[in-house]
Amino acid sequence: MKATFLIILIFAFAGLGSAGAPVPSTGALLARLDSLLADRSGVEQRKLSRIADLRNKRNTARSDEERYWANDALYGELSTFSADSAMAVINENMAIARRLNKPEWLTRLAIRRSFVLAAEGLLSEAAEVVRDINPADISPELAKEYYRQMVYLYSHLGNYAGSYSSEEGQRYYAIERTYKDSLARVTEPADPDYLWDTGWNSQGDYDERRPLMSRIEERLQASGLNTPEDAKNAYILGLLYKYEGDTDGYLRGVIMSAIADVSIANRDIASLQELARYMYEQGDIERAYAYADYCLSAAISYPNRVRSLSLMPLQRSINAAANARLDDRNASLTAVLVALAVLVIGLVATLLVIARQKKQLHRRGCSLNEANASLASKVGELDALQSRLAEANEELRLLNERLTEKNDKLAEANYVKEEYIGYVFTICSQYIRKIDEFRRTVNRKLIAKQYSDIKQMTDAPSRMRDELKDFYHNFDTIFLHIYPDFIDDFNTLMQPDHKICPREGELLNTELRIYALVRLGIADSVKIAEFLHCSPQTVYNNRFRVRSNAVIPREQFADTVRRLGRMSKS
Repeated sequence: MKATFLIILIFAFAGLGSAGAPVPSTGALLARLDSLLADRSGVEQRKLSRIADLRNKRNTARSDEERYWANDALYGELSTFSADSAMAVINENMAIARRLNKPEWLTRLAIRRSFVLAAEGLLSEAAEVVRDINPADISPELAKEYYRQMVYLYSHLGNYAGSYSSEEGQRYYAIERTYKDSLARVTEPADPDYLWDTGWNSQGDYDERRPLMSRIEERLQASGLNTPEDAKNAYILGLLYKYEGDTDGYLRGVIMSAIADVSIANRDIASLQELARYMYEQGDIERAYAYADYCLSAAISYPNRVRSLSLMPLQRSINAAANARLDDRNASLTAVLVALAVLVIGLVATLLVIARQKKQLHRRGCSLNEANASLASKVGELDALQSRLAEANEELRLLNERLTEKNDKLAEANYVKEEYIGYVFTICSQYIRKIDEFRRTVNRKLIAKQYSDIKQMTDAPSRMRDELKDFYHNFDTIFLHIYPDFIDDFNTLMQPDHKICPREGELLNTELRIYALVRLGIADSVKIAEFLHCSPQTVYNNRFRVRSNAVIPREQFADTVRRLGRMSKS
């Protein structure tokens, strides 16, 4: 009941946040996708950084169960990024599950092993892993995961069979539809994948399809297009629009799905492959080639044999079209060269005529007029050259300004990094010292059998509050050391009667601390909540309240805050 109520609240807030939001055009979405693909190395580096953080958490786990759940989070990042690494995590968790005698864990891990094998293209092995699982004997939640995997497996088998029209392909797709029906019967609206699961079974029913499309549109308008759920929701929205006969809606859905897939470095990326096929059919060979090349590279890196195999015919078609276009361009270039040769011949003939006329004019005594005309021509050319030089100088000045701006940003980033690295090392050293002092105190009291004192020391919540207070004070101090004018600059963005000032004895309050983190590049409310030891909703409410009292538009507020504060380099 609580979960259902929470989902209703989430949809309500999403509706409020997205009401009236403009629907992005396909051109804007394609530009965003192309920009992400151009920053492929940056996207993958951020992915590897998240994986490294999760591995560090896993390596510091203090028990088998804690290590299991750390591995579970790590698997979520690896499952569509690296098959070998994902399988290694699964194998380790299976060993933990056996030690802890957790049969349900083992079943879930078998389903996930089947997913990774299917994603690699080892379809027979994937089917064998889940062969003995009976959905009637497992929990409803695990049954949903099982049905989803079987849909995924038989979709790959059908794809591998080559076509819907083949007898084998029809058999696999019929089994896939059976599992989709089973999944639809057990999926509830509170399920994160409800829209995705329901969408597959609502494509042919107009009355079911339209309300579902509206819900997905609202969800996507409120999203950042940077989660697996966004990728799936956008993809199914595109297919629903396709059933409506709305080509633009279909294209928008597939592009948004591709944006989300590329943002999370998903190497099992069907959306971009479908988009490459669409671009090829529309004659946009450059984009088709770039998208197909990205998909093939991702499939090889994973590795995904089925997707690599399915990409080959499309890649051959695109290459053939590109070669044909190149041949056409070469033919056009040849025609231009021929025309240019004719013009040169004509020019030479004209020059000969002019030379003869010059001689005639010279014989008639018109050399002075000829010299004046030549001088005027040279003056005009000089003026043109001076104009071009001025334009070149202006372009050079703009480039220098941009380079200076980039260098300033880089210097600021390096300075912040150096300051905070030193700060982190200092904090770590202080906490190591405090932990050692605490250990020594506890050890002495254990020797003295002062158990009640030990219990009082460990029960006292004030220690945690004091540590957090010290931590926030240290953070505030170093932040204001780097950006001493941050508070004054921040309050210039606020309405006069809503300026935010810390109380006496404070350096920063909660609102200022939230936007200090935004200034440092941490915009995710969940990460800010973890840093401040509060709920994401609290962070969201504070940010909403502050933005509502700003003198600039709310959608520009976060970007403006990121540029606040003169950096101190003292």
